[in-house]
Amino acid sequence: MQLGDPLTCVQHHLPVKIIVVRNDTLGLIKWEQMVFLGNPEYGVNIAPLDFVKFAESCGAYGARVTEPSQCVQALRTAFAHDGPAIIEMVVDPHEPPMPAKVKKDQVIKLFSALKAAHQTGTGSRCRWSRTCWTSRALRPAPGTTSECYRWTGQVGGGQGPR
Repeated sequence: MQLGDPLTCVQHHLPVKIIVVRNDTLGLIKWEQMVFLGNPEYGVNIAPLDFVKFAESCGAYGARVTEPSQCVQALRTAFAHDGPAIIEMVVDPHEPPMPAKVKKDQVIKLFSALKAAHQTGTGSRCRWSRTCWTSRALRPAPGTTSECYRWTGQVGGGQGPR
C-alpha cells in the first residue's frame, strides 16, 4: 500500500479494505539480516504511524486491533462499512517470520546472532531470543543433534537449545 491509495479509494468511493500488520519495524528484513549475515538491526526500525488517524484523515474508516479477540469484530465492522477502511493489526516486532524453507547455514547464522544477543543481554535480539524460545518457534525437533542447537543458556526461563 502506498499512502496515496486510501485517498484514491475515498475519492472514487471504492469499498477497498486494507489490513496493515503493524510492528514499527521492517521485521522480515531484520530476520533476513540475522539469517543471511548474522548481523541484525541495521536501518530497519521505522517511525510509528497511527494508521487509524491516517484513515480517518483521508475520510476512510479506521480500526486498531491489539488483541486477537478483537479481530472478528474489527473485520466485521470494516466490511460492513460502505467505503474504504484500514484495519491496523498491532503485532509483536520480536515474533519471528517463518520462511517456507530454511537452509542449515541460515539456521547456524540465526542462532549465532541470537546467542550473541543473549550473552550480551542487549537490544531487541535478546527479546527475539526469548520470544523464539518461549513460543517454541525455533526449538529443535526431539532428537535433533545438529551443531546449531548445541549452545546452552537461560532463555525465557528455560534451558536454551542444545
